[in-house]
Amino acid sequence: MNVKTASKKWNCSRKTVYAYCKSGIIPDVDRINGEWDIPEIDKPPVTVKKAIYYMTQINLIIEGATPNLVKNISKENLIKIYTYLADYGFIKRVDFSGELLDGLRKSKVTSLGEKIIKSENVKVLSKNSYEGKLNIKCLELKASKEVQKECIV
Repeated sequence: MNVKTASKKWNCSRKTVYAYCKSGIIPDVDRINGEWDIPEIDKPPVTVKKAIYYMTQINLIIEGATPNLVKNISKENLIKIYTYLADYGFIKRVDFSGELLDGLRKSKVTSLGEKIIKSENVKVLSKNSYEGKLNIKCLELKASKEVQKECIV
């Protein structure tokens, strides 16, 4: 399906569909002749940033952390998110027959999931570096006269 069809089916904006396509959260999406070719699937239950958050939680749980996963989200929605991530190869299948944390402890972020985490981290680092340079220039411009007076004295 194309972006327009997906936005109607998923009840979201075309901009959101473009963001899903670009981020890699939709599996098997292709770009053909400048148009996105989206597989006939349900809307992803999470954005790429939230997917990265939930995949990172798996890594933390494996390392021994016990985060409160159901703080702001229901257990049913967590299961839906982790099932989606497993169905499309971002994480190893999770067994939800027992406690949620036990199931996640036995899971693992796959190489595909790690690739998305790393690509987003690179974007964040690049953005922060750029903002850092801008902030420094702004600081220098704002304070240049006062700082020069204080430095001379």
